[in-house]
Amino acid sequence: MTEMRILDGERFAHEKLLDVAASCIHAIHKAPQVTGRVKVKTMVLTGKILEYMFEAQAILGRVAVFNILSGASWQRAYYAGEPPVLLLIGAENITRSELNWDCGACGFKTCSELNRYHKEIKRGPVAEIMMHGPVCQWKLFDFGIVCDWACAACWQENVTNRIEAASGMCAKALGFLEHCDVVYGLPIGPMKDMFWYSREFIGEMMDHEMWLEHAQVNYGIQWAVFPGHGRPTIKHGQKWWESQRERMLKDFDHKGFEAIAADCLAEIAGVRARAMKFLEEHNIRLESLGAE
Repeated sequence: MTEMRILDGERFAHEKLLDVAASCIHAIHKAPQVTGRVKVKTMVLTGKILEYMFEAQAILGRVAVFNILSGASWQRAYYAGEPPVLLLIGAENITRSELNWDCGACGFKTCSELNRYHKEIKRGPVAEIMMHGPVCQWKLFDFGIVCDWACAACWQENVTNRIEAASGMCAKALGFLEHCDVVYGLPIGPMKDMFWYSREFIGEMMDHEMWLEHAQVNYGIQWAVFPGHGRPTIKHGQKWWESQRERMLKDFDHKGFEAIAADCLAEIAGVRARAMKFLEEHNIRLESLGAE
């Protein structure tokens, strides 16, 4: 006789997100590759360990604002009792090329020049935080295919998701898949359509005028007027011609940016130490997980 059960539908569905993550990993290792040379590693994070990632996202928001937007989305779902599952997808060997195709897409004339560069270069703090590079573009293309297959598998299960640099970058900084050259994160859930794209909280953080100005600064070409007069004027409002604004190029303080990134790494080292202590207290050793 079958045991009778009455389940809360939403809670039951949420508990099955780990099964969806497994399906995504199946898709990752089935995904076709152009080179067939990219070594893909995965790891799944759930529960309280995600709170350390939220801290890292707040810190790394000083390097890239998208970390703040991602962190706010994660926290909105997490503290509402609908925490997504985080699937980390990493690639180990994309900064080297054994292909000998010498296509030049990486910026070097030959594959051997790319390999020699990585033997000699000392990475700065920005590269350590974001992504090791330059990389073999064919392998990066394959990594993109792998991530696409993971996302597609998740959508086939009717679970909202979005591939992210932010959560992967922060998890890597905390020591998860840190040996990979690049790590992306795939949040699986919550059970809300387009949650990672609508970003409803943005309307609570920024009014319309603030968001519009941000968009015009970053995507000025969308508001550009006829450029024949030689001035980069943008249509910043309904009567833009009455108080014209121009979008100009300016020098970027790269050394200052590197200093900010170095400070962020130093702060994250403290968060990482606490995260590793938390795992140790719960008898979890990263090296024993056999991330695949």
